[in-house]
Amino acid sequence: MLSFLNNDRSVLWLSIAFYILAFAYAMVSLLLKKEHRIVIFYALLTSGFAIHSFALYNRGIADQAFPLNNTFEILMVISWSAVMLEFTIRPAFRLRLLGFFTSALTSLLGVCALSIPNWDAPITITTKTANPWIGFHAALAVFSYGVFALLATTAIMYLIQHYALRKIQSGGLFQRLPSVSQLDTINRRLLLVGVSILTVSIAIGFANHLRIQGNVSMEKLLIATTVWVAYVFIHQLRSRKVLIASHFAWTCLIMFLFALLSLHFITAKKSSTTQPMPSESHPIINLISQ
Repeated sequence: MLSFLNNDRSVLWLSIAFYILAFAYAMVSLLLKKEHRIVIFYALLTSGFAIHSFALYNRGIADQAFPLNNTFEILMVISWSAVMLEFTIRPAFRLRLLGFFTSALTSLLGVCALSIPNWDAPITITTKTANPWIGFHAALAVFSYGVFALLATTAIMYLIQHYALRKIQSGGLFQRLPSVSQLDTINRRLLLVGVSILTVSIAIGFANHLRIQGNVSMEKLLIATTVWVAYVFIHQLRSRKVLIASHFAWTCLIMFLFALLSLHFITAKKSSTTQPMPSESHPIINLISQ
């Protein structure tokens, strides 16, 4: 039992299993046209989240930093952030099926991350620094991706409900979804929150880069800034009512896929680095910093 707990990948597989069970339970209830019991569903989802948190905590202890060393860890932190945000947003907006869609998203991200061993390539820690801002802006950047992940989830919910309205369908899944107006409001707010958090992260990254050249990788800053500019542009188009309804939802969903793709270039930059800068806390893959 103790050896199992020491293997964080096995623990993460267990957390994903609970997410899958939560999703499967809700899906079966929908197929049977029954209301799934919230207590059972959230017992499974909360169990998965607690185990997920424990595994990430163990990784952080081993790395002596927030676990953002490679593509695998970044995806696991993004999915963890999405679940944590779901716990906050669902009660505030009374979104009955947000947990159902979030469990599907985290299950998908988790299975993909755990199924590709190369994404969990070990990185040797060679140097340390007392500067906490580098790790902080990295954590903020990844957390903003978690917000965008949840935005993609609510965008899917919007598209499903929009389809139901066009096809004049009701009952089952469609009956349990919020109205398109409520989902559109949530999408706009999540977009603003994600952009705001990423703005702070990039500002901290540039400040560190200017303070000590090479302290933060300019290439990674440019990649993250490209994602930021794209989301800001989307927000401006929505604010001006140029991008609305299903077009806005589709854009948010596609943009999240682009944001995930950008992680490949960020982690590739890190893996190609052989000489860490003296000011690094250690070679964390932190979306922006080196």
